[in-house]
Amino acid sequence: MHAMSLLGAAGVASASFISTRASNASDPWADWNEETAFTTSNFTVTPKGVLNAYDRCGGIGHYGPTACSQGVNITCTFHNDYYSQCWPVTDADAPVQQKPAGPKPARLSPLVHGKPVGFASGVTGGGDAEPVRPKDVDELSDLLQDPEPRVIVLDKTFNFTDAMGTGVIDGCKPWGELEDKCQVALGLGGDWCNREKPDAPKVQGLVFNKAGISPLWIRSHKTIIGEGDKGIIVGRSIRMMGVENIIIQNVKFTSINEQYVWGGDGLDVWGANNIWLDHITISRIGRQMVVVHEGSNQNITISSIHFDGFTEYSSKCGTESSTSHYWGSKFSGQDDSITFINNYMDHFSGRAPQVGDKNESSVSLTHVVNNVWEAVSSKAHAFEVLTGGVVLAEGNFIYNTSTVLDNSHGVGLVYTPQGNVDDSSCTKAIGRPCVPNNLLQSGSFNTSKPATLDVPAWKEHSNYAVAEPADEKLREKVKASAGFGKL
Repeated sequence: MHAMSLLGAAGVASASFISTRASNASDPWADWNEETAFTTSNFTVTPKGVLNAYDRCGGIGHYGPTACSQGVNITCTFHNDYYSQCWPVTDADAPVQQKPAGPKPARLSPLVHGKPVGFASGVTGGGDAEPVRPKDVDELSDLLQDPEPRVIVLDKTFNFTDAMGTGVIDGCKPWGELEDKCQVALGLGGDWCNREKPDAPKVQGLVFNKAGISPLWIRSHKTIIGEGDKGIIVGRSIRMMGVENIIIQNVKFTSINEQYVWGGDGLDVWGANNIWLDHITISRIGRQMVVVHEGSNQNITISSIHFDGFTEYSSKCGTESSTSHYWGSKFSGQDDSITFINNYMDHFSGRAPQVGDKNESSVSLTHVVNNVWEAVSSKAHAFEVLTGGVVLAEGNFIYNTSTVLDNSHGVGLVYTPQGNVDDSSCTKAIGRPCVPNNLLQSGSFNTSKPATLDVPAWKEHSNYAVAEPADEKLREKVKASAGFGKL
């Protein structure tokens, strides 16, 4: 059944969730909440046409024209007043109507290691559903889109690199040549080359793997867990859009169009709630390793992830940061609550993380606690906190990072406890004193705004992670345990 056959005569989508079962297909864009997806009051059909992946085709905040471009089979299907998106499609697409998410399972699977902490402490994923082991990439794709709760065990490498073939598109080279190990930009991302880098030399005929820009789709109430050190997904990411109650644990995501900006993200949380990402390794990604964006993302915990930024291709090529990835993690939703804990960042040059999106009406509330940064370049920076970003950073160990907080794009709200001072501000906001950060051979935050803890959103939550002292013991523990294969 073609997606357009689900539309009424007036060109308005039906009030049912639409998904795809084909392994190489992508869902049309869904609203933040599965239960209200594609309601007649929210969506209208846009004119037919082909746009670049990740381009917007209308709505508030739309950048650039809505004109069609050639080279990638991307169809702009729906938009509402706030946002829209264009998705890769193939002849194999077979959209079907599916039920909204059912009730949350009551308990965790016994296969899950530990329990979620912080804002996602109530997540159960697929509950205690009978574990299933997909035999290949097609079965994995189907299981992720199953409307029923699932516990999916990955016991092998799932290589999607060639699953959708290659595409060819023009782009730009803001930082240098591919031959010199510089990242170049695909002509995607809302006409990013012309909008953000109009003076960059243009380049033609960039060949990329289509799977990288077409993430795997997942339905609510899923646990994806790797077995030992075997659960590896190559060449494709997972997008959690408008879903809830997801656990991804002990999995490695790697090799997604590493040489191309806009070549694909690692883990994509998009208007989703109750998400726990834990003990994951992410490496050799073209764009963001983790991105949380678009709409409200409530009760997200990102824990024990190894952000392995070592790369052959860098936007910092030709500098001492030439082996370090810039696009680390980006949190830019409209109403977020994120716990970022026990993560290890190395070979990073920036966005580690970036919080906020320069929008004063947005609030990306982020509790950054007990993480470890180890830069290999004196030019690296860790945090970027833009307008809309609200960050409490405590108990973190930051090593060899000359610029802890980059302020080149402005600074939002950041609070960092100072020494052993009696911290009544933290007690009022999160119910306990905050733990100082340890900045060893590093710069400083250069700002600590008490107004950060006056943001009402702090009082809307209670599941704040407990911070340990930021000493060498913490540093070694986080480095030893972050990433996949370490449960």
